[in-house]
Amino acid sequence: MIVAEETLVMKASSYNILVQTKEEDYMLFNSFSGSISRIENNKISVINKILATPDEHENHSYYQLMKDEGYIIENDYDEFLVLQEKNYA
Repeated sequence: MIVAEETLVMKASSYNILVQTKEEDYMLFNSFSGSISRIENNKISVINKILATPDEHENHSYYQLMKDEGYIIENDYDEFLVLQEKNYA
């Protein structure tokens, strides 16, 4: 029997940077989209889960916001290629 591979629809952006602040909160920055978000310490676990497996969390209340801000992107979107095209156009 042949089993088809599950096709991922979304993935985390390669340009996400997550930094813990002195106040024990986090800052999530996406250097591709320019988005920056403050994340409270008690919410970092769910944010990390969405970044790790976006397709499993598409019904979570943070999912659409993370998509709109560019923290999660379509699986076939090549950010590096887009940057190359912008720089060499």
